[in-house]
Parts: sequence; C-alpha cells; structure tokens
Amino acid sequence: MHIWPQVRTAKKGEEPDYRLRINQTHDPNVQFATLAHELAHLYLGHLGADFVLEIPDRRGASHAVRELEAESVSYLVCVRSGIESSSETYLHDYVTRHTTVDGLDLHTMLRAAGQVERVLQLTEHTRFEPKSKGKKPLS
Repeated sequence: MHIWPQVRTAKKGEEPDYRLRINQTHDPNVQFATLAHELAHLYLGHLGADFVLEIPDRRGASHAVRELEAESVSYLVCVRSGIESSSETYLHDYVTRHTTVDGLDLHTMLRAAGQVERVLQLTEHTRFEPKSKGKKPLS
C-alpha cells in the first residue's frame, strides 16, 4: 500500500503544507521505512516543485523510476540508521519486474536521503556498516 502525502505545493514566498498518515498497526520498522519512503517522494521532486524547500519538479519520471528512487532512499536511510526493512527484497523484485537502473538520478537520490535524515534528525546518528545477520529492531 502506498501512502501519498496530501500536498499543497508551495509557491515562492509560501510555506509548504504536507500531511502524511502512517498505519499505527504496522511494526515500528515498517512505519519508519514507510515514512522514509514517502519523505523521499517529496525530496525527490515526485510531488512537484517546492520553492521553499528548493525541490525541483520531477513528476515527469515514470512510475517505475519514482518508486525505485523512493525505495532506494528508504533503504539507504534505514541501513544507515540500523533499521531492518524489506527494502532490499522490494528493490530486487521491482527491478526484476519493471525496470533497470538506467533512468535513476543517483545524485538526487543521495541528496534526498540526506534531506530525509536531516528532517528526521538522524544526521548525527547514522553510519554505514556491512549488513549484519541479525535483525535490529527499532527502539
């Protein structure tokens, strides 16, 4: 299930207004990964331009590219925060069924991952280490 933020696109001089609902019955790790994924759509420009947040309009990307980019950002944020998610499996399956990585904008994805970490105040706590065999629950 995809949860798209309700959005009023901000024009120059206006404040953006975004709303996002997260399923409270989901596991905390799933909630975190979902939040990262949906924020990724915002910072990747998939919801349109936002002049206040300096986000370009990238709504023209195909659905497959938008989902692959947002899930990739979610994966990066989760891995760097030590959160176990199903993003790796989702990404593998999505690429196998829908697309290649040719249309992805790596620079924009990495920038969006940093913005998601910043807005979630994770920038001082993130790290990148090899994936461990045990799952680390969200605490």
